[in-house]
Amino acid sequence: MKTRTRRTDSAANTHGARDATSERELMNSGVAALLKGIGSFVWLEYKALLFYPATFFMTVFQGMINMGIWFFISLFISGYADRFVSAYGGSYVAYVVLGVAFHEVARSALKSPYVSIQTAFWEKRLETYRIFPKGFWAYILGRFFWQLLFALVIQAATLALIAGVAGIELHPKAHLGTAALVYFFFIASVFGLGLLGASTFFLLEVKTGVEPVGWMVDYAVRLTSGLYYPIAIIPAFVRPLSRLFPHTYAFRAMRLILLQGASGRAVGNDLLVLALYAPLAVAAGFLLLRSALARAERSNGVSAVV
Repeated sequence: MKTRTRRTDSAANTHGARDATSERELMNSGVAALLKGIGSFVWLEYKALLFYPATFFMTVFQGMINMGIWFFISLFISGYADRFVSAYGGSYVAYVVLGVAFHEVARSALKSPYVSIQTAFWEKRLETYRIFPKGFWAYILGRFFWQLLFALVIQAATLALIAGVAGIELHPKAHLGTAALVYFFFIASVFGLGLLGASTFFLLEVKTGVEPVGWMVDYAVRLTSGLYYPIAIIPAFVRPLSRLFPHTYAFRAMRLILLQGASGRAVGNDLLVLALYAPLAVAAGFLLLRSALARAERSNGVSAVV
């Protein structure tokens, strides 16, 4: 009897070990499939851009033009505005072009999820992506990573060109590692807000026109975050709004690090806020978008009907 019980326990343990191994293999294969899918969509976006050279050059031009406009504006008013940005080295030109470069890349992260869903929906590809395991998220992340990389290259090249023309120099003791960490949390935070905005495609039936969350964030950031001018000059009753957006903390920290050589300790509060903001925003965006997709599938589906 004891021998039979031991054999039964041994078989159960073996079976449990096999189940645990199978679950780990399934999880690993799921992660591998997701990464492979992301890489495939990045490659497709790259090939599509090469296939349409006019679109490529117009995209590059569009990415550079806003930076150029603010560069010339900053040159025009720098003699007056320099004194207002003394905390960042006293150069209004450097203050503005850095802020605009960071913002242009962040805008691509903010807009990417909604535009990706809108494109796939009206091209009747969204339902296909939902059929395959991890297909939908591979699509969203693949397009996001491609657009982020493309925007980074454009803005870095434009910033280098303007820096050469205007003589803008980074602080010799700038902590680039800390700056990269700040920017990582910043982009993750904005991507989370983008996922929240993408959920309105189904939750609010915003299938055309302007996505409300991204629109509100974009214009509120322009007004309150210190993008074009220091927060200190805006009315006091408006300033609390700036604390709602990750841009405020990122712009301040990045400028202090790159233009003043501030240490990680000096920008620690901003970095802490961003480090908390990023996972909360991504988690909230993921859950709300997943809920929106589930709701759409229970009602009208996720495929356009024409």
